[in-house]
Amino acid sequence: VHAQSIFAILAAQVVLMGAIEAYRVAGGPLGSDLDSTYPGKAFDPLGLADDPDTFAELKVKEIKNGRLAMFSMFGYYMQALATGKGPVENWAAHIADPAGANIATFHQQILNDFGVAMFAASGVKAKSLAKWYGPERSKWLGPLSEGATPAYLKGELPGDYGFDMLELGAEPGTLEKYREAELMHARWAMLGTLGCLTPELLEKYAGFKFGEPVWFKAGSQIFSSEGLDYLGNPGLVHAQSIFAILAAQVVLMGAIEAYRVAGGPLGSDLDSTYPGKAFDPLGLADDPDTFAELKVKEIKNGRLAMFSMFGYYMQALATGKGPVENWAAHIADPAGANIATFHQQILNDF
Repeated sequence: VHAQSIFAILAAQVVLMGAIEAYRVAGGPLGSDLDSTYPGKAFDPLGLADDPDTFAELKVKEIKNGRLAMFSMFGYYMQALATGKGPVENWAAHIADPAGANIATFHQQILNDFGVAMFAASGVKAKSLAKWYGPERSKWLGPLSEGATPAYLKGELPGDYGFDMLELGAEPGTLEKYREAELMHARWAMLGTLGCLTPELLEKYAGFKFGEPVWFKAGSQIFSSEGLDYLGNPGLVHAQSIFAILAAQVVLMGAIEAYRVAGGPLGSDLDSTYPGKAFDPLGLADDPDTFAELKVKEIKNGRLAMFSMFGYYMQALATGKGPVENWAAHIADPAGANIATFHQQILNDF
């Protein structure tokens, strides 16, 4: 098989896997009444399931080996991110130097790649930015990225992994606008994910009362006769009119955006995406290398937050509950409350 187009590969995978899954769930010529997870019969040519006791034992061994394999795959991902090498080469390096090539020696690299220490780098001189910027940076297909990265993505922007299959950023002006839009959405998503979680966490585990803590239901309180109280406290902000809230949001957000784009008393010549100066009271941008690394961590955390918000939407549609309640249900019953058990509901809603 010689492949030139990732779209052709994707289409083939969707068709083949879709056909296989449809056959598994709905049945086919080899048996429409077969168990969708343990079909047996024609799918068990060695007769491993003939003896019920042996079959029961093999089921246990299969799921235990499967769990080990899933954990192993996670290890492969971590190794690839931390070392840029395959599992065999990593294993050989560890055998040759157990003390120098192990998880402890690469833990900081793993943390950096996932951006979980967003502010840990404050004031710390970045040793090398080559992995984030420039032609030798990490790219979206790893070692297979040769020829798959557009020439106009040169590694000048934070979080540029050379991915633009639809060539949305082919025009320099368009690329700059899309980057600004992505960054604004990323920052709001980081605030939004925290805002969606906080009221539900405080009411469930800290005894606070918000009236309605679930993020997608909270706004509906304004249509009740009692109105909407900010943080559940009428002494802070009490709202009765959705039109008044809408007007206030348009005026305030419009003013803020106008200030951000056109400048104001704190500086008319500031960068509209990374203003610094009075907007950086902690001095996080004082060191250029540290600032460049923090930009990468910000956009990576922001992308994760946008994906998380999409997950909140899917959960709300499928379960009618908030993220904390869904998380608690999953922890209480991992096998009974997960994406697989709600996938049909999600498909129906869409």
